[in-house]
Amino acid sequence: MDRKVNPIILYYPSGVVHFRNLEILQQRLPGYVFRVIIEPWVLEKAPEVLQKVDRKNQVMLINHQLPPGAWDGVDMLFLSMAYPNMFRLQLIYKAAIRSIPVTAIEEVNQLALNDGIINHYFLPLDCFGVPSEIEKTKFLELGIRENSLMVTGWPFFDPSQCSEQKTTVHLKVEYNIPESKKLCLIILGSLKEFDIVSMETGQVRQQILKTVCKGLPDHYHLLIKPHPIETEYNL
Repeated sequence: MDRKVNPIILYYPSGVVHFRNLEILQQRLPGYVFRVIIEPWVLEKAPEVLQKVDRKNQVMLINHQLPPGAWDGVDMLFLSMAYPNMFRLQLIYKAAIRSIPVTAIEEVNQLALNDGIINHYFLPLDCFGVPSEIEKTKFLELGIRENSLMVTGWPFFDPSQCSEQKTTVHLKVEYNIPESKKLCLIILGSLKEFDIVSMETGQVRQQILKTVCKGLPDHYHLLIKPHPIETEYNL
């Protein structure tokens, strides 16, 4: 393989949606080879996402470790999330000792989630894409190097997939909800047990949901979207 024509990106998806993001990256970076790290939860809970990943580019973890040869020829490590956990830190370390640059794009607008305070998306990266100039300024205030920050917006957003009518009809059919019902959607954050900045314990979560259910009018149907990490750990 001619490395100059086919640079290799080692891609680490942390949730199902990151496989959709992978498809978008592949479309925007033709000629790049994406070598994809596959964790056990993917095979157990969402094996269908592997249908669009060439088998020869699937890197299966063995006892939470990359197999021999996973780093061969890699030109860049791309992380789908920029907050620290042990495995991501190990990946960054192994990339560093091989002089391989590490890139990530901030998954969400952290300021919107945390009342103007940047939380835990602070892994040491060579290039970090953030959604706005405001976020860039906040990261600079934290001491992040300016030459490692880039305002990218959110490149994985597709407005054409966000039709309210289409989404509502789809949900009612999928969950067998009567047409006359209105929908109330709760999008959960992560629990304190899995998030170093969250103040929401399991007990607090239960109280929130009980309060919502008690006050919800009869003509509404409640839908709950769990945080991806809770899906991963089967909470």
